[in-house]
Amino acid sequence: EQGMFQLGALLIAGLVSGLGTQAITADQIARNLSTFMLSGASGFVAAMMMAVGQCLGAKKVDEAKMYTRHIIKLDYMYTFINAILFVAMLRPLMMFFEVSDSTKDIAFYIMLVYVLGNLTVYPLSFALAASLRASAACSGSDDITGSAFSDPARKSSILHFGGANPPPPFSNASLSY
Repeated sequence: EQGMFQLGALLIAGLVSGLGTQAITADQIARNLSTFMLSGASGFVAAMMMAVGQCLGAKKVDEAKMYTRHIIKLDYMYTFINAILFVAMLRPLMMFFEVSDSTKDIAFYIMLVYVLGNLTVYPLSFALAASLRASAACSGSDDITGSAFSDPARKSSILHFGGANPPPPFSNASLSY
């Protein structure tokens, strides 16, 4: 997960570096300001991990699904309100950077793209992923995922032995010649 994110960041940096110093500066301004936009939403990730983990640990799958939906809705509402406030405060925040007006304009438009991406993708990309991560960490993960691949022992047995149950380590059949 983290590797794919870093690969995407590397590809964007490579793309921007070919556009000149003004584009590089505007991109760095946008990256610095985007942390303010994303910092509050990261709390929903922690809330999702805690709520879903507690519910699944208590074997309450329906509550885990309910909390997942509820927290994602809250995350979208927060993200929408935060985006409106952030766009309203964007020009005043740009005053802290001593760059040309054209660089500030480029950074402003980059931030608008960040805001649009944040509005559409961020809650599902991070809060929902936290829900899935919490469900995989609980013993009741089969109830919510329904996958035979949630248990490492079953995964290795399916991949290596072609069956759902691994053979015993020392069976009588393997000792007789």
